[in-house]
Amino acid sequence: MLGGAVSMAFSADKVLKVASWLPTTHDLNASLWPTVKKELEARTDGRVSIEVEYGLAPPNGLLELIEYGGADLAWTFNGYFPGRFTTTKLIELPGLPGSSEAASYAHWKAHEKYFAKANEFEGVELVGLMVHSPAFLLMNKAGAINSLSELKGRKMRIAGGVAAEVGEALGVSPVVVPASKSYEVISGAMVDGTFLPMGTVALMRLHEVAPNAYSVPGGFYRGSFGIFMNPEALDGVSEADKKAVYEYFGEKLSVDAGKVWDQLYKNGLKTFKENG
Repeated sequence: MLGGAVSMAFSADKVLKVASWLPTTHDLNASLWPTVKKELEARTDGRVSIEVEYGLAPPNGLLELIEYGGADLAWTFNGYFPGRFTTTKLIELPGLPGSSEAASYAHWKAHEKYFAKANEFEGVELVGLMVHSPAFLLMNKAGAINSLSELKGRKMRIAGGVAAEVGEALGVSPVVVPASKSYEVISGAMVDGTFLPMGTVALMRLHEVAPNAYSVPGGFYRGSFGIFMNPEALDGVSEADKKAVYEYFGEKLSVDAGKVWDQLYKNGLKTFKENG
């Protein structure tokens, strides 16, 4: 009887499969998801947890992966879906002051109050929004510039969203590849540089191939990311545990994610100053 009871207890646990990307050492993988795991387990006495898996889909395939049940949770850059997300661009505009923690909090609250009705995350359940730190311009060793006008015609690794519009305004020749390919395309001379938050420098060793960094007050842009879940992911979970999970999802998860981006910024700036 005891063995059967133990088996039933374990079978009632829910382990949410998280589809992630970027290197495993990236703080969103090494810091944020362990925080989420700790929070969910603490709030449900261990009955709900997460497990992170990699390589399940490229960044621009994660929405579809989650919608069709290939995993339970994922996160990605909203700019990788041209034409789908409009409201998320507001937080990405150049010159936005403040921390990523504050920006992520504001992003979530604005979505709740004004933008959820736009239904841009149709097919999945949005459980968090995060905003990366101000984007810098990073140029290769031969790419030092004295003014932004010198960027005209330069090949630049660029993302979607407002970042693409900034690149267009500056007259660059865009090469659209994920941020995770930045080192590869810069070192291989496919591009002259990239726009990215400073937090990626240390993790991707970009100071080795792009030692010239330029900033403007508030950044060239910010980046909006969605954290989303399959609508059926919590099926079988008790109402009490669902309530506990949702008390963390949304505002609290968004704030925790923003804190990670703030730490990434500090680490990246320190690395660049020491090596750039």
